[in-house]
Amino acid sequence: MKLPLSGLALVALCACRTAADPAPDLVLANVTVIDGRGGAAVPDQTIEIRAGKIVAIRPARAADADSLSVAGRFVIPGLIDSHMHLGQNAATLSQILDSLLRGGITSFREMACCANLYQPLASQVDSIPLPRVFFSAFWADSSFFAEDPRVSKTPGAGHLPWFLGVDETTKLPEAVRAARASGVTGIKIYSNLDARLVAAITKEAHAQGLRVWSHPVVFPTRPSAVVAAGVDVISHANLLVWEGADTLASTYDRGHRFNPFGPPAPYASVPPDAPSVVRVLEAMRERGVILDATVSTVRGAVSEAAFTWAVRVTALAHKMGIPIAAGTDREHFVEGYPALFAELEVLVTAVGLTPLEALTAATRNGARVLGKESQLGTVEVGKVADLVVLGADPSTDVRHLRDVVIVLKGGRPIRR
Repeated sequence: MKLPLSGLALVALCACRTAADPAPDLVLANVTVIDGRGGAAVPDQTIEIRAGKIVAIRPARAADADSLSVAGRFVIPGLIDSHMHLGQNAATLSQILDSLLRGGITSFREMACCANLYQPLASQVDSIPLPRVFFSAFWADSSFFAEDPRVSKTPGAGHLPWFLGVDETTKLPEAVRAARASGVTGIKIYSNLDARLVAAITKEAHAQGLRVWSHPVVFPTRPSAVVAAGVDVISHANLLVWEGADTLASTYDRGHRFNPFGPPAPYASVPPDAPSVVRVLEAMRERGVILDATVSTVRGAVSEAAFTWAVRVTALAHKMGIPIAAGTDREHFVEGYPALFAELEVLVTAVGLTPLEALTAATRNGARVLGKESQLGTVEVGKVADLVVLGADPSTDVRHLRDVVIVLKGGRPIRR
């Protein structure tokens, strides 16, 4: 018997618990599911959760008992901010993280700090009501740690496994092992490293199971060489402009007025669709490199010209099929909401993603950034039940992501 297309869609979505299975701990009955994989919203579904994981997604039945009174609401995967800097203030960190979780951020990637602070949080992630934390080791050469005002005053900067100055004499296998032991998920390659060393770090990190994250330009190394090294994620779309520069600075922040995005960039003379830039984007697509675009932060942190360039190159990357992740790299909250919402709204209104594509950037693609796509990032049977229940449909208007009703982290409900 032939099923209509709607029936086929429901069969594809449904993964049902059998009568022999234990009863679920939670039931979200008669909800609309937006699974994070890019497909349309599917109404009239019931989600069953047991031991912190999704065990069934099926068409709703009249007899379903709704554990949380969410019938008629919209369920999406927990949101992932792929680029955060929460800093070293332990006194305020828990409060910030609690507010982020209640706003729908169930996981985040901390990009420059601090293993001594974040490893205890990561080790307790399933027992405390805070977002899942994935943090990076931050590697550059020793001169960077001595001179950059953001890091030079950190005790031990340049000599810690997660805040390390590296050069040709560094014993990379030992250094990577030490970084892993500090609890990091990936190594962030930052600046003042040549192409050979970038490639060597990447190779060793991958051999030991760590992700590798990088700016497009690692002065004096161009974006093309960074991508060729095999990194997993590129952060800050605007910095791809350096592929078209005639010359590159030898270091990130010497010889010019300090800016957190490095030397003044040639936004006026290198168009986003310059052949050299397009070749880098093509290489990213071929290698599966994810673009952590951070578009919304560029306007205030750099300039209007940098923002316009970032918007245009991110739009081109998206059109070419490069996966876009959503990261903020800015203040934690904007107008009382997690800053991630502002980034997603810019991805829709300025870059041209659809609301569903923007949601995928903050869910499935965010999980890919972390290397956790088998566990997080989509509403699927077998995945961790990190979910957000919304009062309005974000597939029709991305601003509806702000309408958080309940957040579930590992199947535990946390009200807004």
